[in-house]
Amino acid sequence: MATMDNFDYTSEKLFIEVADVIDNILEAPDDAPVYLDTKWDNLKIKLKQQNCPTPSQNDLNIVCGILFYTVAATMSLHWREYYNTEIVNILVNIVNNEKVFTKIDEERRIIQDLCKHTESLEDWINNYDDCEAWLSDEINDALIVAPEHKTPNLSKNNFKPTPCTFIKTGTVVDANITLMYQYLTEHKWIAQSTTPEEFLSIFSGKTSSAKIKWNKSAGILRDLFKMMIDEKIISCPEGYGYQKIVSSHFIDMDGNYITKINSGYSGKKVQSEISNILILLKTTYNINED
Repeated sequence: MATMDNFDYTSEKLFIEVADVIDNILEAPDDAPVYLDTKWDNLKIKLKQQNCPTPSQNDLNIVCGILFYTVAATMSLHWREYYNTEIVNILVNIVNNEKVFTKIDEERRIIQDLCKHTESLEDWINNYDDCEAWLSDEINDALIVAPEHKTPNLSKNNFKPTPCTFIKTGTVVDANITLMYQYLTEHKWIAQSTTPEEFLSIFSGKTSSAKIKWNKSAGILRDLFKMMIDEKIISCPEGYGYQKIVSSHFIDMDGNYITKINSGYSGKKVQSEISNILILLKTTYNINED
């Protein structure tokens, strides 16, 4: 029978692994199906390397299955259908295809042990953009300080901005970003008081404290930057997602950080306007920038 003790793999360690998988799903949802398809084999390799003597294939599959089922249970709490249906189905199908739960009743203790850590996950999942760190980091910190069997508090809403900024890619130069700035100010997407220097600083690849007042919806802000990322106009520094950087440098009309950028949608007219902005950003300039 596989147990966490056999693997020197406590429920706390497994829960950190669960959190890491969730981090990856939320950071790159479009890549999640491919990521999950390879995660099972990669996790088995990791467990083999960490344990001596080498566990049996059945034991490895049972531990992987418990991890995937825990991730599935967590993603089922998400408010978006893509996560609570499609991603959950992918996870469950992977487990079912491996046919690993013939002895699942013997693992009931492990699952019950994991449950004490999952009670506050719903708050974190549905406030993903407000959280100040990766789920795995927050859980790791919480478990270190938490007394045994105490559920860590993950519902942190005190958003902490990062000074990190976007990196221009390909042929994109400051002249392109200036055209974007002019478009956004003329069409009143950003406050007229925004200076070109402030706006340029969030695409400098250096640290910046700029806070741009955004006059449109959070959904439009998300779509604009997601399309810029998808079109490889800008990229993020290693270890950061575009949502965190956007939320750190854009504020709403009340001066609050716009952390809920996964909410709301932009219509066809706005999508057309974003396409026009992308054309400006793709214009080639023969300019040497320092």
